[in-house]
Amino acid sequence: MDPSTDAAAFRDALSRSKHILVLSGAGLSAASGIPTFRDAGGLWRTHNVRTLATPQAWGKNQFRVWQFYHYRREIAIKARPNAAHTAISQLSIPAFRAKVAPSAEFTHITQNIDGLSTRAYNDVLSALPETESRPPLDSFLFEMHGRLFDVECTVHDCKHRETITTSPICPGLAGTEALVEAGTERVVRRADC
Repeated sequence: MDPSTDAAAFRDALSRSKHILVLSGAGLSAASGIPTFRDAGGLWRTHNVRTLATPQAWGKNQFRVWQFYHYRREIAIKARPNAAHTAISQLSIPAFRAKVAPSAEFTHITQNIDGLSTRAYNDVLSALPETESRPPLDSFLFEMHGRLFDVECTVHDCKHRETITTSPICPGLAGTEALVEAGTERVVRRADC
């Protein structure tokens, strides 16, 4: 069956929905300038996943992994949520959802780690009157692969985790995003951080 382009039929189906489930991935944030992983020019076409984004890569060269994630953080910090992020976030607000799907519950499951869905939700909240219901983000948004800005201690018994949105995360990473972009490697030494 070919995909439908009938907007009226979509609105009708949405209005009768009991559960709205949005599954999103790299395509959602591509319009905001976040590179995808597998498309032409994607990160895994120019970088080897096994040397950058695995526990084995971390064990072999923590600083190379830090450089790669610093590069990705820099891109995400500069990106802005797009209209699709905003529309999805609006569906999480009961007063908005009541206008398009009065009986529906809402869940958003994303593979994205860039934080743009969270930022879009905060933007939507900032435009709401204080009297509007504001569901907690973790009641409807599930980030399957974690968050790029969450930093967790890897020492065996340490449970410390925090969200850090400033950059660079340590002075030794400043400017290394250009090296990752160029495909060259600079090893950041422990004393640099």
